[in-house]
Amino acid sequence: MLFRQIFLQLAACTLLLLSTVHCLPTSPSQTPASVNKPNPFKDASFRKAFNKWVFKKSRENFEKHKDWLVIPDNLYARDAPCPGEGENERWFVKQSISKSDIEGIILDDEKLKGILGDYNEGVYNVTKPFTLQGDPNEYPGDGAYLVKLVELKRTASCEPYALEEFGVWHRTWTHEDKNGRKSGAILLKRVPGEYVYSNELWRKSDPGQKLVVLNQVREKGGKDLFNSATNSKKKLFRHDLNVGNFLCKIVINENTGQIEAKGVEQIDLGPPGVHWRKGEELDESKFWEWYNREFDLRWSVEHYFAHDPRILDEYLASLK
Repeated sequence: MLFRQIFLQLAACTLLLLSTVHCLPTSPSQTPASVNKPNPFKDASFRKAFNKWVFKKSRENFEKHKDWLVIPDNLYARDAPCPGEGENERWFVKQSISKSDIEGIILDDEKLKGILGDYNEGVYNVTKPFTLQGDPNEYPGDGAYLVKLVELKRTASCEPYALEEFGVWHRTWTHEDKNGRKSGAILLKRVPGEYVYSNELWRKSDPGQKLVVLNQVREKGGKDLFNSATNSKKKLFRHDLNVGNFLCKIVINENTGQIEAKGVEQIDLGPPGVHWRKGEELDESKFWEWYNREFDLRWSVEHYFAHDPRILDEYLASLK
């Protein structure tokens, strides 16, 4: 969630969206004026300035809810404190599987393109069947599993700590490459689906249908986040609403002929996307107030292309 990461994600989404030409009306006479003007996101300098503003507003949103969110001052820094930090020995050494425990996982040319953030060293497809020590099962090598490499710094253990708390299947070990460089390795099941902004059906649909899908993703994502937060015994709270952290399948409803989002799932429990919450119970109204504002900010480009330019208009008004 660093500014650079947000900017790169926004830029990638915008470039894809540029190749396509609460619901708002979509008839020309009722379309918001700002979406009838030349697309401002085509300009790289505008995107950079807009994204910096989004980053600022996101931080303000967290500050507004600090009565129930435990957020460090350096939330977006690479070394920001996170739940489970400083436990690399537990996850990647003592209670991990070693290199000899795994048969079949080769990490060389199978890195997934574009999946390299500020907090990982690459995500790899597992393309050959493999086994785990003490496990009689043979796991398929058809891309059903991924390996994420992380730098073995103080915060590396935060992700497996969160995975365990939220009940997500995983295995960890210390990976050593051909040059002797060691990294933390996290084996994960692949979550099915694709990003909304790269889905062909969504990109080619009219703005009204686009907005329906965005609202479906918003609702399902919010319910899942609220449930995971209220069920966490350690009071962990995942809060990274990056568009690249939501996957779904977009299909055409046979009865209505309209597109809809199915199987919405969120991925990435790595730092700095998980922190803590305060109090015994999470106030649902406060949660949705925070969540809807954060979703609007982080999905502002997608909303612009769905003729819902509220965040863009807010930014333009701030320049006057």
